[in-house]
Amino acid sequence: MKREFVQFSKAWYAKHNRSEFEDEITLATYDDDGSDLSEFSIQWVWLNDRRVPQLHVFDDAWKALINHFLDVLQLLSNLDNKNVTPDEMVSYLETLGIENTTETEPPSIRHTT
Repeated sequence: MKREFVQFSKAWYAKHNRSEFEDEITLATYDDDGSDLSEFSIQWVWLNDRRVPQLHVFDDAWKALINHFLDVLQLLSNLDNKNVTPDEMVSYLETLGIENTTETEPPSIRHTT
């Protein structure tokens, strides 16, 4: 099993997509064959004139939080009400050994003849 994350604002496609949040880090687990097992996100939203992080998890990933991301939940509990920035969160996640797979450059266009 592999754990990865993507930071939306740093991805090459971010400027082409509008969203209701200021930034988002999506964390996911992948099986050895590359299939997505679960994902959830931390979104930075505006609340009372401040940009604050919010955990966003659909019910099909609740079990994965405990089984594969307990260290992230512990990290978040240590950061309670600290209002960390997306870039600070990236550093924390990398420290936990979660791979940053954000694509900052667009894929090259291949021409076949």
